[in-house]
Amino acid sequence: MSGIRFDNCFIPKSMRLGAERAGLEIALKGFQITRALCAAFSQGAADTALGTTLKSAIEHKLYGKIFFDIPQPQCTLKDPFLDILICDCSTFSVGRSFNTIPEQISVWSAVVKYFVTTNLETRVQNVSVVLDSRFYYVGTTPLVVHQGNVAG
Repeated sequence: MSGIRFDNCFIPKSMRLGAERAGLEIALKGFQITRALCAAFSQGAADTALGTTLKSAIEHKLYGKIFFDIPQPQCTLKDPFLDILICDCSTFSVGRSFNTIPEQISVWSAVVKYFVTTNLETRVQNVSVVLDSRFYYVGTTPLVVHQGNVAG
């Protein structure tokens, strides 16, 4: 998206998507849809991060207890779950508004893209604290992350 320019590029009239010189307007309308998709992508990533961490916390033991039974991991994983549900409702509402109130989609899609992506990015960082605590699990190999490479 850094930019592209066509000079003297012939496009047959049968291949045009809209009126001549309407390309910017068409592209901006397309961005309204992709903004909502960015929110959905973020939700998928956050849901995967929470699911992976929750599975790990339920399967491993620390001090003779299931790690998830300790209050701190429960609290740390509860808030992201609620935020994912809130963000899901927000994204779903924007998706529905494409058909119901398209005149408002330019505002709603921008707000949801910002709200959902920033909110869930923070929650994924919070969830990673629980997954990083695998170092303390008894009887398991710690999960070590170095510069994006995962080793067990």
